[in-house]
Amino acid sequence: MLIASELVTNSVAEIDKVDWVAARPPVRLWLRGGPSLVTLLIWDAMAAVPVPHTASLGDESGRGLFLVEAYSARWGYYQTEEFGGKVIWASITRP
Repeated sequence: MLIASELVTNSVAEIDKVDWVAARPPVRLWLRGGPSLVTLLIWDAMAAVPVPHTASLGDESGRGLFLVEAYSARWGYYQTEEFGGKVIWASITRP
């Protein structure tokens, strides 16, 4: 749940940076999985790529992608041509 929370929070924060003419676009979450692997996919309308930041001790944010990397087997992103924006994904293996 921590990985999903971090990725969705990052997407919502990026969308909130834009003053949308129409309604704010959604953030979508999909789960795909099997017996030993679950992959979370989060789509948002922003084309900006996710960049891990080095947060200092007093920073209140900036650690999300570090946590995603630490707790997932793999993660990454790809840009979507059909709908615009990007999908950030993280795969979690069974412990």
